[in-house]
Amino acid sequence: KPTILWLQQKLCCTNEDTLVICVDEIGDLQAQAQDQTLNMPSATMSSVMTEVDVFKGKVVFIFSHIKDSVLLTGASGSGRQVLSLQLPALLPGVWKELSPLHIWQNAASHHPGIHQLLLACCGHPRCLVDGLPAALRQRPSLLEHPTEASLVEARHVIIQTSKFNDISTSDMDEVIFKWFSLKQSQTLNVSELIANGLLLRLPGDVDVLNPLMLQSWSAGATRQSQTPMRWHLSQVYDADAVLGPNTEKKMEGLMFHYEALLRIGLNGEELPLREFYVGGDIDSKFGPRQVRAPLPSQTDLIVEMPNFKDMDTVLERLRAGWIVVSQEQNEPGVEFL
Repeated sequence: KPTILWLQQKLCCTNEDTLVICVDEIGDLQAQAQDQTLNMPSATMSSVMTEVDVFKGKVVFIFSHIKDSVLLTGASGSGRQVLSLQLPALLPGVWKELSPLHIWQNAASHHPGIHQLLLACCGHPRCLVDGLPAALRQRPSLLEHPTEASLVEARHVIIQTSKFNDISTSDMDEVIFKWFSLKQSQTLNVSELIANGLLLRLPGDVDVLNPLMLQSWSAGATRQSQTPMRWHLSQVYDADAVLGPNTEKKMEGLMFHYEALLRIGLNGEELPLREFYVGGDIDSKFGPRQVRAPLPSQTDLIVEMPNFKDMDTVLERLRAGWIVVSQEQNEPGVEFL
């Protein structure tokens, strides 16, 4: 009902107006139309719009995601306007309030991987309503014994069910690199990424790259076989999966691997320090300073040392572009360098 009221307001409709709503599955309609054994008229989006022309009513199609160009192609020749409206986003934690997901809620309280999977759905209705049940049908033991392999499989099923899988690997590589680049992120085509389902718009107009797609892209990365960007992104997710009550000390891994992603995105370019550590507690005299960090040629930008006592070696490695981490991870006032 709230969605209907929202649509009526956006379309300036009253209760007396003719309003036809078609919820997704245009692909299924098209397949049926092409199946001669069904003996039914063409039921594609274009024909539906054409048939409604005679009634002068408004037609609403609700999609998980669709490109504006597809909508324009399917428009009839009547000259009626085709409007693309973004449905109001749901909060990423909406899964906690949905009673059909109570078994997932219980599993999330015991398994960090399940909790991470639910958050990665970002409140996307198709992921929650169709994707999660499909993943459970594929792997009935998922909630009791979530292994790394079963979680990878679950993400794949949710992505396919939610139709996020129409993006080429090369496009994913380019988008993800630009997203983590403080110099190039503004060149991304936001509207196209939203239409593809790769970019999700959360309440408050906060845009995030689809976590399911991101984690799927980085899954299985190793130091030897993957790019630095993919390797460190996989480590960010691994560190995030172990976060929970009383695990504050596990935050370091997420922090320094995320910084590595930003370093890789910069590719050795120069920028003011305050633009790299946004919101950080930086002395005013250092904030405007132009800084540049060389990028080591290895996949892993993190180098571990027993502690920070050997400062000559620490400084040498910092100057070479490494992020230096103490294995003790209890240096007073220092998480990493």
